Amino acid sequence: MNQIDIGADAATLRGEAASTPLQIPFGSRGFDAAARRGHDAPSEREIEAAIDRIEDALTGAPRHGGAALRWPGGGALGFGAAAPLPRETVEAWFEHIAARARGGIRQAPPGLPEGLAAAATVLLLREVMHHLDYATLRLDEPG
Repeated sequence: MNQIDIGADAATLRGEAASTPLQIPFGSRGFDAAARRGHDAPSEREIEAAIDRIEDALTGAPRHGGAALRWPGGGALGFGAAAPLPRETVEAWFEHIAARARGGIRQAPPGLPEGLAAAATVLLLREVMHHLDYATLRLDEPG
């Protein structure tokens, strides 16, 4: 099973066939600059810069043909979902975050916690799932 481990400053992606884990230099604290400014949502510029950084790390990584991505600990962080989440749900969460950056939507969709750490995590998951062709995300309790 393909797995992503998301830390504060970086994420590690482990695939079944990959001999070396892929390091992504973006984690749940990826939008700390917004917090230092007293904002509760990243700016459009911060989102674009984060996307560029993540995409650079994903360049050349193998696509996974609709496989599932496992995220140990995801279920314990307030992301509400008992069943595997389709990529479309993660995309909808990202669209909410992008709309907030433009000054739009304020209420989070079901299953998405509020805050900058959640925004950074969703952006990371969205980019990984989109560019590496993961169809579903399985949130697991840590352990």
